[in-house]
Amino acid sequence: MLGIYEDDGQFIPAESPDNICPERNFAERIVLKQADATGQPLSHIKYWDEGAAVMMVNDLMARGPSGSPKSICSNILRNGKARIMLAHGGSYSWTTLTDEDYGFNFRFACHAADITLFKEAFFPALAGCHDPRSRLQ
Repeated sequence: MLGIYEDDGQFIPAESPDNICPERNFAERIVLKQADATGQPLSHIKYWDEGAAVMMVNDLMARGPSGSPKSICSNILRNGKARIMLAHGGSYSWTTLTDEDYGFNFRFACHAADITLFKEAFFPALAGCHDPRSRLQ
């Protein structure tokens, strides 16, 4: 589970001549504001969409000339059949199936993620960190 913690800002790298983070203050505060905006305790907020975005970027980079970054997925299921069950409002569960006539096919499912690798990829991007001398910004 990719949970949000009050000290997640520690994953924004320190600034240096080779690395600036113009949105540092935004990145440090915005994740904490999600709990206030939804009326939930911070412990109930998860990085669902953010985790999917980091996985997508990892996958795209693995197919490109830059090589493959380390995947945030620590447990991967491949080429199976599954179903998703929605329950209790915002929660869900899923299970793999053997019945060929039921469920949906998947090529790749991230069954568990490494939260540290996720945050090391997500927070520098959220803070806009980059090398100011780079043309690719």
